[in-house]
Amino acid sequence: MSDTTVKPPQGQTGNPKFRRGTNILAVASGKGGVGKSAVSSNIAVALARAGRKVGLLDADIYGPSQPRMMGVNKRPASPDGKTIIPLHAHGVTLMSIGFMMEEGKA
Repeated sequence: MSDTTVKPPQGQTGNPKFRRGTNILAVASGKGGVGKSAVSSNIAVALARAGRKVGLLDADIYGPSQPRMMGVNKRPASPDGKTIIPLHAHGVTLMSIGFMMEEGKA
């Protein structure tokens, strides 16, 4: 039997926590319909409400659902045609391929 206890990095005590600075949390699964989008949007909003600076990237090209989950239905601006300005909802900076496609055309 292997030891599955999560241990803090050397020199730190207690439970491991997110450090101040840049942290990336990926939510993924090989199966569809298991709640990845629901979990990721809820985590993002909860972290934003806790005072963290949060960005959420929906990289699902076959069925992007973050625009619907976050209640955003507009297209991001592109002032120079080269850069895209992300949208904001519930304190979260948000980008999704769903903003670039027509509704229901995944």
